Amino acid sequence: DIFHVKMAEGAISDLDRGEMIVDRQVAKDKGLAIGDRVKVTSLSGRSGSYRISAIGDEPVLLGSYTLHKADADALTATPTDFLVGLTLDKGRSVEGMRPALKKVVRQYPTMKLSDRDQFTGSIVAQIKQILNVIYALLAVSIVIALIGITNTLSLSINERTRELGLLRATGMTRDQ
Repeated sequence: DIFHVKMAEGAISDLDRGEMIVDRQVAKDKGLAIGDRVKVTSLSGRSGSYRISAIGDEPVLLGSYTLHKADADALTATPTDFLVGLTLDKGRSVEGMRPALKKVVRQYPTMKLSDRDQFTGSIVAQIKQILNVIYALLAVSIVIALIGITNTLSLSINERTRELGLLRATGMTRDQ
């Protein structure tokens, strides 16, 4: 009800205990379809088998694999929440609720309070950061190419000068 999640097949409401949602690209790469069973082993060594109930198309919100909260809690040694969404009653503003929510979030140092615009802005900021790294690498490669061209030209001129000097020493005239 809070997040409008794009799905390739099925609906997010199809997720129940013992089931999972798989990202569209992961399903394509691994040849998975609705109804297939996937065995999952967590870092704590706990494992379970889950039936795929839907194929997601929203890797930012759902990740590669999405389990029901009860199943995810059973797989981990210390269950935690990754993302909590809230809707406000009519007449309430985000800015009006922010101070009260900050008091609650202050108890959890790993939690970050953000509205819809801030959440999407943080995703855009991550993408921009990756693009800036790519631009920097591209700039470095251009500088290296320019140094290579300059080096090649200077070596060719230097070698040509020696060749001409050798030819003159063997008796060739300037016109020749």
